[in-house]
Amino acid sequence: MKEKKEKKENKQNKQKNNPKKEQSLKKVDSSKEKKLNKRAEFASKFKKRWLMSGINTILLIAILIAVFVLINVGVKYIDPTAIDCTKSQDYTLTDESKERVKNIDKNINIYFVGFEDSDKDYTLAKQYNKANSKINVEIVDITKNLELANKYNLKSDSQTVIVESGDKSRTLEYSDLYTYDSSYNQVDIAEQKITSAILNVTTDDVPNVYFLTGYTTFSLNEKGYLSRFKSYLDNEVLTYEELNILSTRKVPDDCSTLIIMTPSKDFDDLTTNAIIDYINKGGNILWLNGVYEKDQELNNVNKILSQYGVEKFEKGVVYETNNSNTVLGYATCFIPTIESSDVLDTIKEDMGAVFFNPTKININKDKLSDLNVEETDLITSSDTTYFTTNLKSDFNSKKDTKGSFVLGAQLVKTISSDDKSSENNSSEEDSNAVKSKLMIYGDDWFISDQTVQSGQYQSYVVDLGNNADVALNSIAYLTNNDQDITIRKTYSDSETTFTPTDKEKLTIMYIIFVVPLVIIVIGIVVWLTRKHRV
Repeated sequence: MKEKKEKKENKQNKQKNNPKKEQSLKKVDSSKEKKLNKRAEFASKFKKRWLMSGINTILLIAILIAVFVLINVGVKYIDPTAIDCTKSQDYTLTDESKERVKNIDKNINIYFVGFEDSDKDYTLAKQYNKANSKINVEIVDITKNLELANKYNLKSDSQTVIVESGDKSRTLEYSDLYTYDSSYNQVDIAEQKITSAILNVTTDDVPNVYFLTGYTTFSLNEKGYLSRFKSYLDNEVLTYEELNILSTRKVPDDCSTLIIMTPSKDFDDLTTNAIIDYINKGGNILWLNGVYEKDQELNNVNKILSQYGVEKFEKGVVYETNNSNTVLGYATCFIPTIESSDVLDTIKEDMGAVFFNPTKININKDKLSDLNVEETDLITSSDTTYFTTNLKSDFNSKKDTKGSFVLGAQLVKTISSDDKSSENNSSEEDSNAVKSKLMIYGDDWFISDQTVQSGQYQSYVVDLGNNADVALNSIAYLTNNDQDITIRKTYSDSETTFTPTDKEKLTIMYIIFVVPLVIIVIGIVVWLTRKHRV
């Protein structure tokens, strides 16, 4: 035991007295310490970097959330117009409507009852506010607005649009916002209806139009061939009703325009005198006269026409021999020439009109000066048309009269004027002169419900070309509503095609290019910042 103890002590003494061994032990201890220090330093850096990275991540997430919230709030505040990709731009308010409402200086409320935010008609109507800030458009829950419900007698299941301004209002049911074409396809007319309602509740003087009845087969009832045209009238800023002069014994004093359609029998003396008295007071007339199949003895009718220098209508029809002008294969259904005028210029620049079985208008231009009448041709036929008294469709151009015939005319008759200047005895009438206007067309069917067949499709004649606008613009001119002289928007299917406007293109460019580019730049900046810190 004693020997083992001595050997152990000698061994320890040798190790202590060996400098190399001692140095080696110190290196081992130093290496262990460095490793421990590096681990501690790495742990410290890792914690620090993780903390900084975590803070940056949280900060970035917070910034992105804030930007997202601000964008949503901004979009809700700005309420940008949705991009309309329908072929007929059904979700976009037309420039025509914007122009007609932008200068209205009255507060207007448009209430959508029973509609949702996503409904097409509401989406469209919101654009009125962008055209005029005085127009407020909102969805109303009548269960929370009993005052409005009681005021307009609304029920819980009502789907109604109410347009009001002050004490005046118009109510449009959901069914009023749509109509149907001859193929029973639904046609959206919401914009026309709402624009018309806005103008009606903000216009102080709404013109009154009367249809003369009792002497023609045309009327505004369902069997009167004008029900389709009647729906067009509903979109205009006017009121209309039928007039039987035998009952009223005169043309009403508030009549802005009297509409007369193809008399099938002569006027009696009472009606004749009432109309002449109306003319002498400066009354205006829209006269639509179709083909007579036989010579008519209409002395009183012709007496009224002669006030403007228009002679009696002859038996006969105008037909076209140039096939490029005919429509649907009918020689008597063709596209006439629209002459330049304030009334029909917009139609001339567009797709024109289609006349169906027209007849010529005979104007005695030699008498116009004596009658104080100024005449302007509105619509004429081409020089390849003929006038025939043979109505059996087997036309013979060798026997018929060839020429360009007047199919529409405007005649302005000066009834009276103040004394002319004694200095020059000018024949120019004074601005206070009383004038009566007659707009006359040698066709009545062009605004009718008559249907024509084209292959498997049927069309109303009033829907061909701009036929309805010919009559509506004439009424607007006669009622001094010049702002209503225009091309009304037509609606086709809602086929989705990509035809963005310039503004929409700019928005799309921002979404496709600018937004991704901004995100990429932000990513690069964050990466460089973090790399620099490391």
